[in-house]
Amino acid sequence: LTPVVKSYGSDMGFFVANQGVQVYGGYGYIADYPMEQILRDSRIAPLFEGTNGIQALDLVSRKIAGERGATMRAVLAQAADLDARLAERQSADLVAVRTRLVPAVRALADATEWVIDASQNAPRDVAASAVPYLELAGTTLGGIVMAKAALRAATQLESGQGDAAFYRTKLRTARFYAEHVLPMATALAQTVISGASATLAVADAEF
Repeated sequence: LTPVVKSYGSDMGFFVANQGVQVYGGYGYIADYPMEQILRDSRIAPLFEGTNGIQALDLVSRKIAGERGATMRAVLAQAADLDARLAERQSADLVAVRTRLVPAVRALADATEWVIDASQNAPRDVAASAVPYLELAGTTLGGIVMAKAALRAATQLESGQGDAAFYRTKLRTARFYAEHVLPMATALAQTVISGASATLAVADAEF
């Protein structure tokens, strides 16, 4: 999962920095404020230690196809256990998280099986789908981690132990992620499974 951690994290870091510039408006673009420096500094992370495109190719070829999806299937099995625990809870926040997480996990599972199968006879299709697959994996695995945090936060709130405000924020953050980020997973899976036909249909002379 190293390619996912490195690439999805650095891509999101740049995305957040870019949003920071947008919040400042024109002032975010000039050197009077630190946002333009933060944006430029964050841009190098997707390039260092193997560009994120190379990381994506490594993920689908060596990591997923190379080991026949063993690690990803193990992670998805853990997600199934998590779903069973979420299904026992009736809190509105946890219900909302589970409602969005289930289709995202299914999308990642379907895309993973497609990568494994296509790698045997359609390697160019797999290569063309590498970047959206990595984004799908990052999005869904992020949802799994957020759901685990939400479940723990709900348990702590019910027990009355710890910092209640902190745990409430954890729940609300997980719900935001579930409702505003996880829905992208199904679209990304469709992009992955579409393969390379549209990409390769354009002749070199047409560029």
